Amino acid sequence: MLRVSRFLLEWKLRAFASRVKRLGIVRKEWNVFEVEPFEITHKRITFGDSNRESFSEDLDELQFSFSELNAPDLLDYRVELFASVLNVPYYKIDDKCDPIRFRDTDSGFDLVSREDCEIRPRRHAVVPCGIILILPNFLEAQIRGRSGFAKRGILTHFGTIDSEYRGELGPVLFNFTNEAFRIKRGDRVCQVVIVPKVSLPNVIRKYNLASVSSFKPTSRGRNGFGSTGV
Repeated sequence: MLRVSRFLLEWKLRAFASRVKRLGIVRKEWNVFEVEPFEITHKRITFGDSNRESFSEDLDELQFSFSELNAPDLLDYRVELFASVLNVPYYKIDDKCDPIRFRDTDSGFDLVSREDCEIRPRRHAVVPCGIILILPNFLEAQIRGRSGFAKRGILTHFGTIDSEYRGELGPVLFNFTNEAFRIKRGDRVCQVVIVPKVSLPNVIRKYNLASVSSFKPTSRGRNGFGSTGV
Protein backbone atom coordinates (compact mmCIF):
# COMPACT_ATOMS: atom_id res chain seq x y z
CA MET A 1 0.00 0.00 0.00
CA LEU A 2 2.83 2.39 0.91
CA ARG A 3 4.57 1.61 -2.38
CA VAL A 4 1.37 2.33 -4.33
CA SER A 5 0.95 5.69 -2.56
CA ARG A 6 4.55 6.62 -3.29
CA PHE A 7 4.11 5.66 -6.95
CA LEU A 8 0.92 7.76 -7.20
CA LEU A 9 2.63 10.74 -5.57
CA GLU A 10 5.54 10.47 -7.98
CA TRP A 11 3.13 10.37 -10.91
CA LYS A 12 1.41 13.56 -9.67
CA LEU A 13 4.75 15.35 -9.16
CA ARG A 14 5.85 14.42 -12.68
CA ALA A 15 2.57 15.73 -14.07
CA PHE A 16 3.06 18.96 -12.13
CA ALA A 17 6.63 19.30 -13.47
CA SER A 18 5.36 18.89 -17.01
CA ARG A 19 2.65 21.55 -16.58
CA VAL A 20 4.89 24.23 -15.03
CA LYS A 21 7.83 23.74 -17.41
CA ARG A 22 6.39 26.52 -19.61
CA LEU A 23 6.94 28.93 -16.71
CA GLY A 24 10.64 28.14 -16.50
CA ILE A 25 10.12 26.02 -13.39
CA VAL A 26 12.35 22.96 -13.19
CA ARG A 27 12.45 20.02 -10.84
CA LYS A 28 15.62 19.97 -8.72
CA GLU A 29 14.86 17.23 -6.22
CA TRP A 30 12.02 14.79 -5.62
CA ASN A 31 9.79 17.44 -4.01
CA VAL A 32 11.71 20.65 -4.85
CA PHE A 33 11.16 22.93 -7.86
CA GLU A 34 12.91 26.21 -8.76
CA VAL A 35 12.04 29.14 -10.99
CA GLU A 36 14.89 29.52 -13.46
CA PRO A 37 17.32 31.18 -13.55
CA PHE A 38 17.44 30.62 -9.80
CA GLU A 39 20.43 33.00 -9.47
CA ILE A 40 18.06 35.85 -10.37
CA THR A 41 14.64 34.78 -9.16
CA HIS A 42 15.68 33.00 -5.91
CA LYS A 43 12.25 31.36 -6.00
CA ARG A 44 11.65 27.80 -4.80
CA ILE A 45 8.52 25.65 -4.64
CA THR A 46 8.46 22.61 -2.36
CA PHE A 47 5.93 19.98 -1.38
CA GLY A 48 5.68 18.72 2.18
CA ASP A 49 3.30 18.10 5.06
CA SER A 50 1.83 21.61 5.23
CA ASN A 51 1.36 24.93 3.45
CA ARG A 52 3.73 27.74 4.40
CA GLU A 53 5.57 30.73 2.95
CA SER A 54 9.00 32.07 3.86
CA PHE A 55 10.95 35.03 2.54
CA SER A 56 14.49 36.29 3.15
CA GLU A 57 17.19 38.22 1.33
CA ASP A 58 18.37 34.98 -0.29
CA LEU A 59 15.24 32.90 -0.82
CA ASP A 60 11.54 33.28 -1.63
CA GLU A 61 9.94 29.90 -0.88
CA LEU A 62 6.40 28.61 -1.16
CA GLN A 63 5.59 25.18 0.26
CA PHE A 64 2.45 23.23 -0.56
CA SER A 65 1.11 20.18 1.17
CA PHE A 66 1.09 17.05 -0.98
CA SER A 67 -2.72 17.12 -0.90
CA GLU A 68 -2.67 20.26 -3.10
CA LEU A 69 -1.62 18.02 -6.00
CA ASN A 70 -5.21 16.72 -6.02
CA ALA A 71 -6.48 20.11 -7.27
CA PRO A 72 -4.13 20.80 -10.22
CA ASP A 73 -5.97 23.81 -11.67
CA LEU A 74 -5.90 25.74 -8.40
CA LEU A 75 -2.33 24.65 -7.71
CA ASP A 76 -1.13 25.78 -11.14
CA TYR A 77 -2.83 29.16 -10.71
CA ARG A 78 -1.15 29.77 -7.35
CA VAL A 79 2.23 28.66 -8.67
CA GLU A 80 2.03 30.93 -11.72
CA LEU A 81 1.06 33.86 -9.50
CA PHE A 82 4.00 33.13 -7.20
CA ALA A 83 6.46 32.81 -10.10
CA SER A 84 5.29 36.05 -11.76
CA VAL A 85 6.12 38.33 -8.80
CA LEU A 86 9.71 39.26 -7.98
CA ASN A 87 9.83 40.20 -4.30
CA VAL A 88 12.45 42.83 -3.44
CA PRO A 89 13.42 42.86 0.24
CA TYR A 90 13.49 45.94 2.44
CA TYR A 91 14.35 46.50 6.08
CA LYS A 92 12.24 48.77 8.28
CA ILE A 93 14.03 51.29 10.49
CA ASP A 94 10.61 52.46 11.64
CA ASP A 95 7.55 50.19 11.84
CA LYS A 96 5.31 53.00 10.57
CA CYS A 97 7.22 53.45 7.31
CA ASP A 98 6.04 50.62 5.08
CA PRO A 99 6.05 51.52 1.37
CA ILE A 100 2.57 52.00 -0.09
CA ARG A 101 1.23 50.77 -3.42
CA PHE A 102 -2.35 51.91 -3.92
CA ARG A 103 -3.13 50.01 -7.10
CA ASP A 104 -1.79 46.72 -8.35
CA THR A 105 -0.93 48.40 -11.67
CA ASP A 106 1.04 51.30 -10.13
CA SER A 107 4.68 51.50 -11.26
CA GLY A 108 6.04 52.79 -7.99
CA PHE A 109 5.63 52.65 -4.23
CA ASP A 110 5.01 55.76 -2.16
CA LEU A 111 7.50 56.38 0.65
CA VAL A 112 6.53 58.23 3.81
CA SER A 113 8.44 60.60 6.05
CA ARG A 114 9.86 59.11 9.24
CA GLU A 115 9.64 62.42 11.10
CA ASP A 116 8.13 65.89 11.14
CA CYS A 117 10.25 68.35 9.20
CA GLU A 118 10.17 71.75 7.55
CA ILE A 119 11.77 72.99 4.34
CA ARG A 120 12.43 76.71 4.38
CA PRO A 121 11.63 78.88 1.35
CA ARG A 122 14.10 78.48 -1.54
CA ARG A 123 15.95 75.75 0.35
CA HIS A 124 16.20 71.99 0.20
CA ALA A 125 16.20 69.11 2.70
CA VAL A 126 16.71 65.37 2.86
CA VAL A 127 13.58 63.69 4.21
CA PRO A 128 14.24 60.30 5.92
CA CYS A 129 11.82 57.56 4.86
CA GLY A 130 12.58 54.86 7.41
CA ILE A 131 13.48 51.92 5.14
CA ILE A 132 16.58 50.32 3.63
CA LEU A 133 16.28 48.58 0.27
CA ILE A 134 18.18 45.32 -0.15
CA LEU A 135 18.51 45.27 -3.92
CA PRO A 136 20.05 42.32 -5.78
CA ASN A 137 22.83 43.30 -8.18
CA PHE A 138 20.61 43.06 -11.27
CA LEU A 139 18.22 45.76 -10.04
CA GLU A 140 18.36 49.47 -9.28
CA ALA A 141 15.76 51.73 -7.70
CA GLN A 142 14.82 55.23 -8.77
CA ILE A 143 13.52 58.01 -6.55
CA ARG A 144 10.85 60.06 -8.31
CA GLY A 145 8.69 62.97 -7.27
CA ARG A 146 4.99 63.17 -6.57
CA SER A 147 2.92 65.24 -8.98
CA GLY A 148 0.95 66.74 -6.08
CA PHE A 149 4.17 68.17 -4.62
CA ALA A 150 5.35 69.53 -7.98
CA LYS A 151 2.05 71.35 -8.43
CA ARG A 152 2.72 73.13 -5.12
CA GLY A 153 6.29 74.09 -6.01
CA ILE A 154 8.06 71.23 -4.21
CA LEU A 155 10.37 69.32 -6.56
CA THR A 156 12.18 66.06 -5.94
CA HIS A 157 15.73 65.34 -7.04
CA PHE A 158 15.73 62.28 -9.31
CA GLY A 159 17.88 59.75 -7.50
CA THR A 160 19.36 56.33 -8.28
CA ILE A 161 19.67 53.69 -5.56
CA ASP A 162 22.45 51.23 -6.38
CA SER A 163 22.31 47.59 -5.35
CA GLU A 164 25.23 47.91 -2.90
CA TYR A 165 23.70 50.83 -0.97
CA ARG A 166 22.42 49.88 2.47
CA GLY A 167 21.50 53.24 3.92
CA GLU A 168 18.14 54.76 4.72
CA LEU A 169 16.20 56.06 1.72
CA GLY A 170 15.58 59.78 1.77
CA PRO A 171 14.63 62.04 -1.14
CA VAL A 172 16.13 65.50 -1.58
CA LEU A 173 13.18 67.90 -1.76
CA PHE A 174 13.51 71.47 -3.07
CA ASN A 175 11.13 74.18 -1.93
CA PHE A 176 10.82 76.70 -4.76
CA THR A 177 8.10 78.69 -3.03
CA ASN A 178 8.33 81.74 -0.77
CA GLU A 179 6.78 79.94 2.20
CA ALA A 180 7.98 77.20 4.50
CA PHE A 181 6.77 73.75 3.55
CA ARG A 182 5.88 71.46 6.46
CA ILE A 183 5.89 67.69 6.32
CA LYS A 184 4.35 65.52 9.01
CA ARG A 185 5.47 62.07 10.06
CA GLY A 186 3.70 59.54 7.81
CA ASP A 187 3.17 61.97 4.90
CA ARG A 188 3.92 60.53 1.47
CA VAL A 189 6.95 62.37 0.11
CA CYS A 190 8.18 60.52 -3.01
CA GLN A 191 7.95 57.35 -5.07
CA VAL A 192 10.45 54.54 -5.48
CA VAL A 193 10.42 52.54 -8.73
CA ILE A 194 12.29 49.25 -9.20
CA VAL A 195 14.16 49.03 -12.52
CA PRO A 196 16.00 45.98 -13.94
CA LYS A 197 19.57 46.36 -15.21
CA VAL A 198 19.41 43.10 -17.20
CA SER A 199 16.75 41.19 -19.10
CA LEU A 200 14.60 39.25 -16.67
CA PRO A 201 12.77 35.94 -17.25
CA ASN A 202 9.52 36.37 -19.17
CA VAL A 203 7.51 34.83 -16.33
CA ILE A 204 8.16 37.87 -14.09
CA ARG A 205 5.34 40.35 -14.55
CA LYS A 206 5.73 42.71 -11.61
CA TYR A 207 7.77 43.66 -8.55
CA ASN A 208 6.74 43.73 -4.95
CA LEU A 209 8.49 45.02 -1.83
CA ALA A 210 8.63 42.53 1.03
CA SER A 211 9.84 43.22 4.57
CA VAL A 212 12.74 41.24 6.09
CA SER A 213 14.06 41.25 9.65
CA SER A 214 17.77 41.33 8.73
CA PHE A 215 20.16 41.78 5.82
CA LYS A 216 23.77 41.17 4.90
CA PRO A 217 26.29 44.08 4.92
CA THR A 218 27.94 45.28 1.71
CA SER A 219 31.26 46.99 1.06
CA ARG A 220 29.46 50.27 0.32
CA GLY A 221 27.12 50.12 3.28
CA ARG A 222 25.41 53.43 4.12
CA ASN A 223 27.68 55.62 1.97
CA GLY A 224 25.59 57.78 -0.32
CA PHE A 225 25.03 61.37 -1.47
CA GLY A 226 28.33 61.96 -3.25
CA SER A 227 30.34 59.28 -1.46
CA THR A 228 32.30 58.57 -4.66
CA GLY A 229 33.33 62.21 -5.09
CA VAL A 230 31.85 65.47 -6.35
